[in-house]
Amino acid sequence: MKKIFIIINKQHKLLPSQQDLIKKTFPEVDKLRFIKIKPQGLKKSEIHKMAKVITAKSPEHNYIIVSPIPLLLITIVSNQWFEVSALKKRFTEMPQFYLMHNDNREKVEKDGKIFYRVPSRGWELLPL
Repeated sequence: MKKIFIIINKQHKLLPSQQDLIKKTFPEVDKLRFIKIKPQGLKKSEIHKMAKVITAKSPEHNYIIVSPIPLLLITIVSNQWFEVSALKKRFTEMPQFYLMHNDNREKVEKDGKIFYRVPSRGWELLPL
């Protein structure tokens, strides 16, 4: 059965609109699995460790990156995926990765200061 893994900052949660988008895109998936990342990011050794965990899983699984995590992770995963697959002749395909993306910003004024935040609507899943 196909699984969806959400790569997300430990301090973040999926918004209801993000959950709806995932359910609409992957209606056959009943449960989401989370890979939570420390808010301060990942050290190089942790990136490699995560890449090994991802490459050990089946290629039919999908991964959605929600929080701002370096694209380096995907690069390392794809490199390790093909190295492992070539050595073990285990998989011929790599899992599909998606980026949870929202280009829209809402202008907010609070205590005389103006800042922009990401609205709860307008999310897209972009294949990487």
